[in-house]
Amino acid sequence: MQATLVFLWLPRYSCCWALSAPDVTMARNTPLEPWQAAVMIVRAFRALQEKKPRGTSRAKLSRRSLAVMCSRTILRDAFVDEVRLELANRGYTLLDRLDGFALIESSSVQNWDTLSAKLVRDDLARAREGRFDFARADEEQPRPDPADDDADAA
Repeated sequence: MQATLVFLWLPRYSCCWALSAPDVTMARNTPLEPWQAAVMIVRAFRALQEKKPRGTSRAKLSRRSLAVMCSRTILRDAFVDEVRLELANRGYTLLDRLDGFALIESSSVQNWDTLSAKLVRDDLARAREGRFDFARADEEQPRPDPADDDADAA
């Protein structure tokens, strides 16, 4: 790997340091850094947008696809969190799903409806008084059918 020599002048200490910084190109079969992974994910997302006639503001991503894009065999949570931060700096939000991730353009969220505590004000009051039946309310909620969620291609 090629290195770049960087000189750093520190006036407070009246000295100069020579640092060797690695080139930002990727060596063969080297796992990507989080910022590099974010660049690759954004490029894949842009390619998907170009394929769609009306574009898209969201996409799902399997853990396997993310691992392949990042040249990694194991996706550690700490790495995914760093990628999540890098994507946020680029205007994207990476969310966890049961079978992988969801990628959303952060700007698209601005047009979404807003959830507010006002919508469940009466339920909250009953819960504070100990009169709200959480088990019954939970049973009334519809559950997603796992068969409806198609498999994400690797």
